[in-house]
Amino acid sequence: MAPVPTCLRLLPLLSLSIVSMAAAAADSQTGDELLTQLVVTATRAPSGVALQDLGSAVTVLQAQQLRTRQVRMLTDVLRDVPGVAVSQAGPGGSVTQVRLRGTESNHVLVMVDGMDVSDPFFGEFDFAGLVADDAARVEVLRGQQGALYGTDAIGGVIHYISLSGREAPGVSGRLEGGAFGTVDAAARWAGVDGTLDYALSGGLRHSDGSPSSRTGTRKLGQENQNLSGRFAWEANDALQLRAVLRWARSQVEFNQQDFNWGSPTYGAVIDSDDRSDTRRLQGLVAADWRTVPGLWTQSLSVQGMQAERESQAQGLRSGASRGIRVKGSYVSTLQWQGLGAAHQLVLLADVNQERMQNLQPDSSLEQGQLHQLHTQGMAVQYRLLWSEQVAVAAALRHDHNERFADADTAQLQASWHVTKALRLRAAAGSGIKNPTTTELFGYDPLTFVGNPSLRPEYSRGWEVALEHSALQGRVLTGIGWSQSRLRDEIYTVYSPSFVASPANRSSLSRQRMLELYGQARLDGGWSLDASYGHLSARENNIAEVRRPPQVGSVSVAWQGAATGMHATLRYNGSTDDYNFTDNGPPIVRLGGYSLLQLGGQWRITPRWEVFGRLENALGAQYEDVYTYRMPGRAAYIGIRSAL
Repeated sequence: MAPVPTCLRLLPLLSLSIVSMAAAAADSQTGDELLTQLVVTATRAPSGVALQDLGSAVTVLQAQQLRTRQVRMLTDVLRDVPGVAVSQAGPGGSVTQVRLRGTESNHVLVMVDGMDVSDPFFGEFDFAGLVADDAARVEVLRGQQGALYGTDAIGGVIHYISLSGREAPGVSGRLEGGAFGTVDAAARWAGVDGTLDYALSGGLRHSDGSPSSRTGTRKLGQENQNLSGRFAWEANDALQLRAVLRWARSQVEFNQQDFNWGSPTYGAVIDSDDRSDTRRLQGLVAADWRTVPGLWTQSLSVQGMQAERESQAQGLRSGASRGIRVKGSYVSTLQWQGLGAAHQLVLLADVNQERMQNLQPDSSLEQGQLHQLHTQGMAVQYRLLWSEQVAVAAALRHDHNERFADADTAQLQASWHVTKALRLRAAAGSGIKNPTTTELFGYDPLTFVGNPSLRPEYSRGWEVALEHSALQGRVLTGIGWSQSRLRDEIYTVYSPSFVASPANRSSLSRQRMLELYGQARLDGGWSLDASYGHLSARENNIAEVRRPPQVGSVSVAWQGAATGMHATLRYNGSTDDYNFTDNGPPIVRLGGYSLLQLGGQWRITPRWEVFGRLENALGAQYEDVYTYRMPGRAAYIGIRSAL
């Protein structure tokens, strides 16, 4: 591993300074207890698990944090999570990938309100289309989670959860505008009416955009629209019915790379006339039956989604795809007390049916066929909590896939409160990722040809961490280490004619990561969050691209009775990327950068509040993807109401 950098040596001092600040603060309020937060993503049981009883690394971003930092695109706040790397190919609306602990972007399971939202055709989620809401929280569960969720969860799970009507009641609205011709509006109506809990919301985001080409001037505009509804009805003391419905549409302009032989900009992104239109419809219905109150709960759910994507070049249809997913799940949870400990046993069964079709005009007969993948999974999870000091959990899963060999995944984790303030946690697990339809069958005979002989990717890993809490759990600092390895990694092979095709690697891919983090919720309305990650991700002893070895974030916020302020500094270290131009080596180094965001809000009446923020306040010029220029300094101002 590389020598420890100076900033890494300073991080423990930062953690200690957080504790010192908290100890010096007036201790007249009880505050939030960070370790008692419930994490619903870490178990398939409906009750969730307290963060202090988990062995896996979890970061919970609460609604207040999203509101204070004025988060509009979810990837902005994900940069504040240790182990997260974001790659955005240009200004807002451009294709955006998220990697956890050095894994691939399609190794991350992304859920919204309990629904898998990855595109069945591409096999991953494009974060450019996920506009964040004030009334939501985010759980980022890191490490192999295949034993709970099956395929796709090699790097972990990112779960965006909208708040219920009981958690955030009332009518609210927001309108803002600013740089790049941006207009952002959102509205929400939520509450509880008798036995019905409801939350309805909608949003619109429009931007004229900024250029993505180093040499071009074309501004890439975008427009995102979304509607959602979340409902829960207590039919009686034993039965609850739930439903979620979400619709989203993203219309985005994008630029192509120049692959005209002899061009001085060969391989680089240039101004073009391309645009895409993506529509997603997702829904979930579920029933929770408390057979024996407090002891036995059964849940049955069915979810579905349809994702349609169409692209145009110079006004002509250049590509299209459709993906449909239907998933059914049954979860039975039994809880009891015995032998001085609390026990929980979860039995679950998942059935997943995916259909995908390439509708690109010039696709071959094979590539244009309707393809289906059917998977069945069964799993068992056992949790034990002993004397409020020791928590142990184990899970085992078996997946049957009609196209690939059956797969078994497992997970073991433990949490030990060595003292009231000191906690040691550890976890180990495995995960799988099946090849996508695009990888199996391709999408364009002239540029990308599929490989039906691909094998699933398989990962194993472990982690260990030490955490310290103070001031009734309002201050939390920690340091963690994780290691994992991936076999049969799917990569892209280029022929002499530059036609690409995927294959499985024969060598191992290894990831090692050191994570440091600190949180403080202080008296007087002050809060502080800090994180740092140092990553080594190598395949055959060669550094993997778009995985910065160093990523860090510090966020300070103050909230008074009528006013509030925040400052967030995010650092993305230098990283490697592919060079498709004919200048320089095939792998180039992208420079590191720092993004500073400043913002504040002022409540002018009990119901009305004005706010503003300055993004990229330092005016950094940077690229997440080689030759794709990112936006510069940007200011926004808006007004928010709550009735």
